This record gives sequence, structure tokens and C-alpha cells, in this order.
Amino acid sequence: MWTRTSFAYTSVSVLYAGKKVDGKAIVSYDGALTELSVPAQSDGQNVIAITKDAFSGANAKKLTKITIPSTIISIEEGAFNNCSSLQSFNVDAGSQVFSHERGVLYMNQRSVLLAYPAGRVAATYSLEAQVTEISDYAFYNAVLGSISVQSAVTSIGSHAFDSAHIDHVDGICADGNSIFIYGNGNNFAFRLFVVRFVAVSADRTRRCHSND
Repeated sequence: MWTRTSFAYTSVSVLYAGKKVDGKAIVSYDGALTELSVPAQSDGQNVIAITKDAFSGANAKKLTKITIPSTIISIEEGAFNNCSSLQSFNVDAGSQVFSHERGVLYMNQRSVLLAYPAGRVAATYSLEAQVTEISDYAFYNAVLGSISVQSAVTSIGSHAFDSAHIDHVDGICADGNSIFIYGNGNNFAFRLFVVRFVAVSADRTRRCHSND
């Protein structure tokens, strides 16, 4: 059975490893698939980027799995915000920028958590020890009860925990003491937590804060 796949592209130049790389960027998707393999080429050029609005269309909500080719070297933060049914990301072997672990999308040798699959239901999720940065919208609309953040994290992006489903986020200060915030999807509360947590993690002081 044939299933429609439709992409729109634009020509782009991306700075990678100090050099300008020319290719195509995906600006929109309007297919009908549930499991999607992003094309590696279009019109004889490598597909090297995915823009923020690439999966903002209604059909993105049908996607349960996205496979990213090794040609992709740039993914804008929030690119998968509308993929509310997504269960997992997969990155082709050979990618020098992106990777996956347990279906979660990372970059820079898993030091940056780029996107959690929003449709995967779980009671808790613990960040891996090597993660130092959580990108903008990383857990956008994620169906998670709670998230545990490790002390290695020094940067948390805007709206990183923006989800009405998340009950709370636990963090660990540099001295090993626990900090806690009650979230309940309140964006302002999460922004307060982000600022305070990053300040503690970044300067490695022995101060811990709580919203209790």
C-alpha cells in the first residue's frame, strides 16, 4: 500500500566544523506516515537541516517514529513540538552530530538533550550522566510524571519542561544536595527553576535552593 510523503525544501548554508556546508533544509512536512525516514537527498543535494517549523503541520501528530539520516547537521530547537504521538527518534549510524539513546534525540556525543519523544508515556525519566545541556522545548508536551536532572547540567533552555503532564522536576546541586520544584505545567514556575538551578550548577557554589 502506497502512503504519501511530502516535503518542502529550501536551499541553505550551514556552518559546520568551521566550514560552510551547502545543501537543502526541510521547511515543512505534509505526509501521511506513522514511521518516517527523513530523506538524505533532494534534487541531487544533501538534506542537511531541519527547520523549527518543519513538522508544525497537522499530519506531524500522526508520526510515531522519525529516523534522521547522517547527512543532517542542523536541527532547530522545537522542530518536533507538534509530533505529539512520537514514541522514538532514530539516528542513522555515521552521524557526526546527532545520536539516539532509548529513543531520545541527542547531539554532541549525547552531551545535549535535544528532544524527548512527546508521545512516550512514562512515570519518570532520568537524564543520562553525560548530559550538560537541555535544549529549548526538549520535553515539550511530554507525557511524563517526573524528570530527574543530574548535577552535570549547566544549561537549561527556554520552555524545556513545558508540559501540562509533568508533575515535578528533581535536580541535584553540585554538593550533592537535592533541590525540587513543583511544576504542574506552569511555565513561569519552570522559568524560575531554570534560572536558579543553572546558577547553582554553573558556578559550582555550595548553595541549594528550593521553592518549598
